[in-house]
Amino acid sequence: MDSKGVKMKFKFRKELDYIVGHLRYGHIDGTVEADNLEEAKKKLEEYEKKDLLCEFGEVVVDDYECEDYEKSSTPARIIEDE
Repeated sequence: MDSKGVKMKFKFRKELDYIVGHLRYGHIDGTVEADNLEEAKKKLEEYEKKDLLCEFGEVVVDDYECEDYEKSSTPARIIEDE
């Protein structure tokens, strides 16, 4: 307890050897270089037709589902604030 009688909170971490599940959905964030909005829209449309969005952007996972996991033999530990 701290000096005011309030319990302190400590973060912990436990390593896992594996996780079983599946990705549910996500999105691609990226940048299109163009001189104006109309040109940007045309380029984006072309990138999408040619399936090039991932070359100009990054896939971001929005949601996933964990179905099972196996704990590591490494003990859980208190971690510092990151």
